[in-house]
Amino acid sequence: MDLLNGQASSVNVAATASEKSSSSESLSDKGSELKKSFDAVVFDILKVTPEEYAGQITLMDVPVFKAIQPDELSSCGWNKKEKYSSAPNAVAFTRRFNHVSFWVVREILHAQTLKIRAEVLSHYIKTAKVRKTCVSIF
Repeated sequence: MDLLNGQASSVNVAATASEKSSSSESLSDKGSELKKSFDAVVFDILKVTPEEYAGQITLMDVPVFKAIQPDELSSCGWNKKEKYSSAPNAVAFTRRFNHVSFWVVREILHAQTLKIRAEVLSHYIKTAKVRKTCVSIF
């Protein structure tokens, strides 16, 4: 997932079978495919379980995190003027973290009513709790 001008450019959760289905179909018509793939334009975070969402975000974060080299951290290279050459992986992980954080904020604030905003916030809190266990696995 990447953010482009504050918009989610792609949210893909194992996009396989739903590429064949039209995004204009109603959610109830998609049946089990609803759990497998999501269209970034009509993506509703409340339709995804916190476990599924946390797992997918973790799967996208792990390679970026694992690419960080110890010397990038020990040298505090991300704070230096030449951070892109001295700590490129730490900078990439920071950028990824900020993209996800800003996307979460946008999703919460984008809710139409206070009730929906509270539901979205609650959903992200549940997701964060589940994600904590996902990250500990890696």
